[in-house]
Amino acid sequence: MARVRKISTMAELQAAMQAAFNAINRDFYNGELEKCVISVKEGRKDGVLGTFYNSKDWIQSGTARHEITISANYIGQRTVVETITTLMQEMVHLYCFQNDIKDTSRSGTYHNKNFKREAENHGLDIELADKIGWSVTKPKPATEQWIKDNIPIRSFGIYKQVAEKIPGNGTSKPKQSMRKKVCPCCGNIARVTSEFKLICGECNEEMKEEN
Repeated sequence: MARVRKISTMAELQAAMQAAFNAINRDFYNGELEKCVISVKEGRKDGVLGTFYNSKDWIQSGTARHEITISANYIGQRTVVETITTLMQEMVHLYCFQNDIKDTSRSGTYHNKNFKREAENHGLDIELADKIGWSVTKPKPATEQWIKDNIPIRSFGIYKQVAEKIPGNGTSKPKQSMRKKVCPCCGNIARVTSEFKLICGECNEEMKEEN
């Protein structure tokens, strides 16, 4: 396994996402997925963490390829496990497309039970969400451990600051990157926007940052 490292340049970020795709394809799909261009760029709209494109708009060494994008808008607010889980979710769409499985409706916004089934067959847990269907995604416990063991990314040191509106004056300020802290005793989770000592109210133990 490659050395676990902090990602600090766009070139490293793109390469890490492509390498993650290859590892997931190998271990969760037996290498059956087509090669795909993985890009990190601004999302199509707010709240969209990743996108799979049915069309083959990229040419790589003379071969047409699909694209999966990971939204740069949220890299700084999410953990490595969460970001890789988004990549895995989009790879389910690629699998369904390759195998003529209709996994969405309503112009691709509603995820149906076919998507839920295939996602759960490939390492994910899926919950139902209002209006967008079986779309709330998290890794199975074994998958989360696989990510930690096989994806050599410690943290993301490069990400985009996304402006958010300040109510009342129409101006904006950059969103702050969220840090996830976990109590080592009871597992309570807190998300904070700055680095400071945080004590768990249940156990009176210092909470530790999780990358």
